[in-house]
Amino acid sequence: MARSDFATSAEYHADAAIRAGDLLNSQIARIDAALSFMAQRKAVYLPATYKALRDNLIGVRNNALWYLDQPNNGGATAIGMMGPNGRGPKIDALIESVDRMANCARYVPPVMRSEAA
Repeated sequence: MARSDFATSAEYHADAAIRAGDLLNSQIARIDAALSFMAQRKAVYLPATYKALRDNLIGVRNNALWYLDQPNNGGATAIGMMGPNGRGPKIDALIESVDRMANCARYVPPVMRSEAA
Protein backbone atom coordinates (compact mmCIF):
# COMPACT_ATOMS: atom_id res chain seq x y z
CA MET A 1 0.00 0.00 0.00
CA ALA A 2 2.74 2.43 0.88
CA ARG A 3 4.44 1.71 -2.43
CA SER A 4 1.40 2.78 -4.46
CA ASP A 5 1.14 6.01 -2.44
CA PHE A 6 4.78 6.74 -3.24
CA ALA A 7 4.19 6.09 -6.94
CA THR A 8 1.17 8.37 -6.91
CA SER A 9 3.16 11.09 -5.16
CA ALA A 10 6.01 10.75 -7.66
CA GLU A 11 3.57 10.97 -10.55
CA TYR A 12 1.98 14.04 -8.98
CA HIS A 13 5.32 15.79 -8.58
CA ALA A 14 6.45 14.86 -12.09
CA ASP A 15 3.19 16.24 -13.47
CA ALA A 16 3.56 19.40 -11.37
CA ALA A 17 7.03 19.98 -12.83
CA ILE A 18 5.66 19.77 -16.37
CA ARG A 19 2.69 22.03 -15.58
CA ALA A 20 4.96 24.54 -13.82
CA GLY A 21 7.32 24.64 -16.80
CA ASP A 22 4.43 25.23 -19.19
CA LEU A 23 2.93 27.94 -16.98
CA LEU A 24 6.22 29.77 -16.50
CA ASN A 25 7.22 29.59 -20.16
CA SER A 26 3.83 30.92 -21.28
CA GLN A 27 4.03 33.78 -18.77
CA ILE A 28 7.54 34.68 -19.89
CA ALA A 29 6.39 34.68 -23.52
CA ARG A 30 3.43 36.96 -22.69
CA ILE A 31 5.67 39.33 -20.72
CA ASP A 32 8.24 39.43 -23.53
CA ALA A 33 5.48 40.27 -26.01
CA ALA A 34 4.23 43.09 -23.77
CA LEU A 35 7.76 44.48 -23.35
CA SER A 36 8.29 44.36 -27.12
CA PHE A 37 4.97 46.14 -27.69
CA MET A 38 5.94 48.81 -25.17
CA ALA A 39 9.32 49.34 -26.81
CA GLN A 40 7.67 49.84 -30.20
CA ARG A 41 5.23 52.41 -28.84
CA LYS A 42 7.45 54.07 -26.24
CA ALA A 43 6.55 57.57 -27.41
CA VAL A 44 2.90 57.02 -26.50
CA TYR A 45 3.57 56.40 -22.80
CA LEU A 46 4.29 59.02 -20.22
CA PRO A 47 7.87 58.46 -19.01
CA ALA A 48 6.91 57.58 -15.44
CA THR A 49 4.17 55.21 -16.62
CA TYR A 50 6.54 53.51 -19.05
CA LYS A 51 9.19 53.04 -16.37
CA ALA A 52 6.71 51.70 -13.81
CA LEU A 53 5.12 49.21 -16.21
CA ARG A 54 8.51 48.07 -17.53
CA ASP A 55 9.99 47.64 -14.05
CA ASN A 56 6.98 45.62 -12.85
CA LEU A 57 7.01 43.39 -15.93
CA ILE A 58 10.73 42.76 -15.65
CA GLY A 59 10.37 41.98 -11.94
CA VAL A 60 7.66 39.39 -12.54
CA ARG A 61 9.66 37.96 -15.46
CA ASN A 62 12.68 37.57 -13.20
CA ASN A 63 10.52 35.70 -10.65
CA ALA A 64 9.37 33.30 -13.37
CA LEU A 65 12.96 32.77 -14.53
CA TRP A 66 14.02 32.06 -10.95
CA TYR A 67 11.39 29.34 -10.62
CA LEU A 68 12.48 27.83 -13.95
CA ASP A 69 16.02 27.49 -12.56
CA GLN A 70 14.77 25.49 -9.57
CA PRO A 71 14.67 21.69 -9.58
CA ASN A 72 11.54 20.44 -11.36
CA ASN A 73 10.77 24.03 -12.46
CA GLY A 74 9.65 24.86 -8.94
CA GLY A 75 6.90 22.22 -9.10
CA ALA A 76 3.76 22.82 -7.09
CA THR A 77 5.30 25.86 -5.39
CA ALA A 78 5.78 27.63 -8.72
CA ILE A 79 2.22 26.82 -9.76
CA GLY A 80 0.93 28.25 -6.48
CA MET A 81 3.07 31.38 -6.52
CA MET A 82 2.85 32.22 -10.24
CA GLY A 83 -0.56 30.72 -11.02
CA PRO A 84 -4.09 32.06 -10.68
CA ASN A 85 -3.91 32.10 -6.87
CA GLY A 86 -0.56 33.92 -6.74
CA ARG A 87 0.98 36.43 -9.11
CA GLY A 88 -1.04 35.30 -12.14
CA PRO A 89 -3.73 38.00 -11.78
CA LYS A 90 -1.01 40.64 -11.31
CA ILE A 91 0.62 39.55 -14.56
CA ASP A 92 -2.72 39.67 -16.37
CA ALA A 93 -3.44 43.14 -15.00
CA LEU A 94 0.01 44.43 -15.99
CA ILE A 95 -0.35 43.16 -19.55
CA GLU A 96 -3.84 44.66 -19.82
CA SER A 97 -2.56 48.01 -18.55
CA VAL A 98 0.24 47.96 -21.16
CA ASP A 99 -2.41 47.83 -23.86
CA ARG A 100 -4.76 50.27 -22.13
CA MET A 101 -2.06 52.88 -21.53
CA ALA A 102 -0.79 52.57 -25.11
CA ASN A 103 -4.26 53.34 -26.45
CA CYS A 104 -4.71 56.43 -24.27
CA ALA A 105 -3.94 59.50 -26.32
CA ARG A 106 -1.90 62.15 -24.59
CA TYR A 107 -3.48 65.56 -24.54
CA VAL A 108 -1.24 68.30 -25.89
CA PRO A 109 -2.54 71.85 -25.50
CA PRO A 110 -2.92 73.75 -28.78
CA VAL A 111 -0.22 76.22 -27.75
CA MET A 112 2.30 73.39 -27.38
CA ARG A 113 1.48 71.68 -30.70
CA SER A 114 4.00 72.09 -33.46
CA GLU A 115 2.99 73.60 -36.78
CA ALA A 116 4.49 70.68 -38.73
CA ALA A 117 2.16 68.11 -37.20
